[in-house]
Amino acid sequence: MMRQHRQRASLRLWFSTATLVLLINNIPLHAYAVDPPASPTMQVFRASDWRGGSDVAFEGCKANSGEYTLWVYAKGDRCGVPREEADRVAMFRQPLPGVSPIRAVSQLPAGPYRVWAYGSGDPGHPWINLCAKTCAKGALPLKPGWVSLGTIEVRAMHQLLLKTWEQPDGHLLSIQTIVLSSSETQPDWLP
Repeated sequence: MMRQHRQRASLRLWFSTATLVLLINNIPLHAYAVDPPASPTMQVFRASDWRGGSDVAFEGCKANSGEYTLWVYAKGDRCGVPREEADRVAMFRQPLPGVSPIRAVSQLPAGPYRVWAYGSGDPGHPWINLCAKTCAKGALPLKPGWVSLGTIEVRAMHQLLLKTWEQPDGHLLSIQTIVLSSSETQPDWLP
């Protein structure tokens, strides 16, 4: 009788172990995995991505004293280079309202994004304004660096307009990069 009891206990243990193994093997692997945090959605706009600037600078990299202003593609200490070679765009003076914005198209899904700009501006109103469905505005630092312009809302395939804000005559702004990101975190790289 003791032998039968041991055989039954052994059989139950074997059956329980086999059942457990079958159950574990049928649970999908993703049930064990912890989803990694989603990487932020972002788009980087470099100088060569912006349309509407000029590859001709009338006075080099000096502030334009003409009747109107324009964005000029620049590289290093040269202003007036082909767009494809530019590492920054420079704006001379304040454009007339509604005149002279440069344009780029967002490839991001519709929604709100944090705007980061890398650039610099002469002292006194170094403001830029980026517009899509909404606008974000901020001041550039005196030396090249990152600055948050706040949050902007875009639609899918939305055209962005970049312009200056209250820029005085003879004032120079330079923008190397604009980043739209779903993350609140400032970019940790330099353009």
